[in-house]
Amino acid sequence: MAGALKAYTYPWFCAAALYVSQIAIAVLALAGCVVSPGFAYWIMGPWGVVSLTVLGGLVALGVVWVFLRSRSAGDLLGRLGLRFPPREVSIPLVLLGLALGLAANYLAARFPTEAAVNLAFQKPFANGSHEGAYLYAVMLVAGPFIEELLMRGFLYRGFRKGYGVPVSVASLVFLGTLTHWRAATASVWYFLILALLQVALCLTLEKTKNLWNCIALHVAYNAVIAYFFLKAMFP
Repeated sequence: MAGALKAYTYPWFCAAALYVSQIAIAVLALAGCVVSPGFAYWIMGPWGVVSLTVLGGLVALGVVWVFLRSRSAGDLLGRLGLRFPPREVSIPLVLLGLALGLAANYLAARFPTEAAVNLAFQKPFANGSHEGAYLYAVMLVAGPFIEELLMRGFLYRGFRKGYGVPVSVASLVFLGTLTHWRAATASVWYFLILALLQVALCLTLEKTKNLWNCIALHVAYNAVIAYFFLKAMFP
């Protein structure tokens, strides 16, 4: 009974620890902005956004390292399902990511709402920057890679040890909503497309057992979002 209880509670405890770590990073960043105007200006700039994204991801991976007690970085990545060299990536899943991105862009055009705009992406442009490279660094490299390691490589696997596929997928949809709260709560349509993305990513791992497929699908989705975002900013 104790083992079963642990299997049910363990993934939620892990998720809570990951979210607390990100709140801690946000609080420290806010404190830095209050203390130093120069730091505030930098953190709102293009590469400040990249640095904060990467730092938050590394801290979260550090939490995962503690939970899994891995011997090395390679061991950690292997236990999260990331094999090197990359295993064969499914082209249909990449096309699915592109299709979901196009659907999200259509919804953004059809049902525009300011609440869905990610301020972390928009703020550097408001400061006069024309650097699109930082957006691609976040959305095509740091974001998908770190998020898939944490969400599918760690949390989804944790949920599957105590729950079936429907509950595990639903739990990741819930956690994904918390991660993308601003967009997910802006409109029911936005929520549905983000939920569909989470479902597709979870089922991709469930069916292919290849985390690279999840990363490829996520990169394809984000590439479309980034492209249309930059196109709207600089027509």
